[in-house]
Amino acid sequence: MSAIAEFIQGLPKAELHVHIEGTLEPEMMFALARRNGISLPYPSVDALRAAYTFQSLQEFLDLYYQGTNVLRERRDFYDLTWAYMKKAKMQNVRHAEVFFDPQAHTRRGVRFTEVIEGIDEALRDARNRLGVSSKLILCFLRDLTAQDAMATLDEALPYKERIIHVRWSGEGCWIPLGDLDLGLGYENHTSHPAPGHLLLYPGGISETEILFPYGSTLFSSKAGQLAGNHFATIEDGLEQLRELGSLVVMKGAQDILFEAV
Repeated sequence: MSAIAEFIQGLPKAELHVHIEGTLEPEMMFALARRNGISLPYPSVDALRAAYTFQSLQEFLDLYYQGTNVLRERRDFYDLTWAYMKKAKMQNVRHAEVFFDPQAHTRRGVRFTEVIEGIDEALRDARNRLGVSSKLILCFLRDLTAQDAMATLDEALPYKERIIHVRWSGEGCWIPLGDLDLGLGYENHTSHPAPGHLLLYPGGISETEILFPYGSTLFSSKAGQLAGNHFATIEDGLEQLRELGSLVVMKGAQDILFEAV
């Protein structure tokens, strides 16, 4: 190990953005598949590890959902989370803020309680046995409806003391445009828009969309951090943005109209 690598290894660290399902390693995927009687489309752990060198968003998503499919019971989510926390400890991580995607599991018939209880138990064990503190952040899947998100939020309410945040690209709404190809590249792009600074994401890693921030926002997706083109700024009525954001969160999608003046 080089001197700089040794120095970095020894530094205390905070993990502020980790999707727990994305930490599933090939060996554990095979072990959980065997335990739950699930066939994987890979002949060996080495073949699966080779697939981790993905070349496109679709390859990443195929692998991501193949991994979530082996997670079925509370102990699966415990084992997944405990393995990550042990690895974090080895890297001198002192605190981790862990994202989880319950809808990726509940839509397969896995109970919400199985997901959160398994993850939370492992996080508590990590705090007590490894000295690594943590917080839990619930994420919504952007390809599902607002109604589905609200149903998930209802299931999460009994666990509100364990969850510090419900994430929907931070304090921002979005307008999905699907596979629309506008023929645009990046220009004046950012991942950290101010409230009222509208971004157009031209597609590529994720779907084409318009991001409408009403508060602090870090633009990202399951594939990682994104950047959008800042194409418009709201100048009048900024004091109403937070009210708009609350309306969308509580009531779902709202109609919006853009007009040239």
